[in-house]
Amino acid sequence: MFEEFYEMYEPEEQEMVALINRCIGGGYNWKGNFWEMTVVTLGMVFCDTGKVSTKEEQLDWPVSDEERNSEKGWGRFGKEQICRLKIRRMKEEWAKDLVVRP
Repeated sequence: MFEEFYEMYEPEEQEMVALINRCIGGGYNWKGNFWEMTVVTLGMVFCDTGKVSTKEEQLDWPVSDEERNSEKGWGRFGKEQICRLKIRRMKEEWAKDLVVRP
């Protein structure tokens, strides 16, 4: 169901610990017919390298219509929650389109 979402990301997972700032909502993916939820972090630590990022980062995940307003959507992460997550980095060809250029 979420093939269009996962094809934007590398296959390798990275484990990390994140401090959640807030859930900023969801946008509808018309190509894949599903919702993409987004949270903003205050910081994160990558478990394999110990690398720390103290800048705001966005984490996205796909949800169905039913999941959007459930614990898998808006209720999945809370303000100031600390989470240990497995994430995948966005592929370069997708990420370059998200960078804002002056």
